[in-house]
Amino acid sequence: MKPIRILHVVRIMNRGGAETLIMNLYRQIDRSQIQFDFAVSSDKPGDYDNEIRELGGRIIIHPHPTTEGIVAFQKSFLNTLRSHGPYQAVHSHVYTFSGFVLKIAKKENIPVRVAHCHTTQDGHGHNPMRAMYRWYARKMILTYSNHMIGCSKAASEALFGKNCFSDPRVQVLANGIDLEPYKALNSQAKSEVRRRLGLPVDSRIIGHIGRFSEVKNHKKIIEIFECVVKARPDTQLVLVGDGPLKAAVEEDVKNRGLGKKIHFMGVRKEIPEILKAMDVFLMPSLFEGVPVVLIEAQASGLPCIVANTITKAADLSSSQFKFLNLEDSAEHWADEVIDFLENDLPEWDMREKAIQQAGYDIRTVVNKLSAVYM
Repeated sequence: MKPIRILHVVRIMNRGGAETLIMNLYRQIDRSQIQFDFAVSSDKPGDYDNEIRELGGRIIIHPHPTTEGIVAFQKSFLNTLRSHGPYQAVHSHVYTFSGFVLKIAKKENIPVRVAHCHTTQDGHGHNPMRAMYRWYARKMILTYSNHMIGCSKAASEALFGKNCFSDPRVQVLANGIDLEPYKALNSQAKSEVRRRLGLPVDSRIIGHIGRFSEVKNHKKIIEIFECVVKARPDTQLVLVGDGPLKAAVEEDVKNRGLGKKIHFMGVRKEIPEILKAMDVFLMPSLFEGVPVVLIEAQASGLPCIVANTITKAADLSSSQFKFLNLEDSAEHWADEVIDFLENDLPEWDMREKAIQQAGYDIRTVVNKLSAVYM
């Protein structure tokens, strides 16, 4: 018997938070029963494309609705459902545009239609046209989906409405991670991991993993780090990721004379190892859902200092986690970072238990999602 096929709708399968969650699920799900395909709207290769194909998935390119028009997307997507199916489910991860996606899926009688929200904002400004679009798109999501999933309560309410939890179709699905790589690294010395990565062994290392985009607020990260260095010259900064603002951040670093203390590591696969090499994780994002990387950082035992714009569900009740006001000065943030540099890491058993109790173990999440699909 062939496995049922699920079509995930994304922009591109790069190493973002939503995409990392999907891949965590894909690696763990019973692929003899459930297989994934991916509808993307970029003809550029994604970071995960090769692995997807190795796992048996297909990547199907569609016109981008913003640049090539909604009609072109609809025609192409309809053809995908008819020529690559049958699909048991269409699982859409494209925020408000999920309404348009699921309308097509409903017309093609796809049994399971999932709108999945991974953040608390769409990143666009506020104007009458945008407000009208959001209203109409939300109306379509509520009309054509039969499952509405959010990474947190706040993310669910942001897309599906303030009273969404009175609707039985709505549920929170945690951004699960595979705990095994973090368990395996627990017994390894930080110094040895740093040597393998080419990072300084004797420095204190602050780190951030995220796309170089406005929402991640790299400008604030650099400002905070500059203040930290004044008090702790032995401190260095690791930045992992790529994106449209990377060149501007590199120029800012150069102008501040911090080039020798900041490591731009690009897009990397070995995230558990990189987190193991850090002493503090920093995330002053403008907004987020529940970033997968924050769960990963806590699995690594890292102290996390994050903006209070990030949903409280990201905190696994650890003394190692602190929310700060985004409007607070870089100096205040730096003081908190310096305090956390001296913290001892919690034992692995304590970390594992906290993650499992909060529902972030990928095995728990796979079971919940399999039930949605079947």
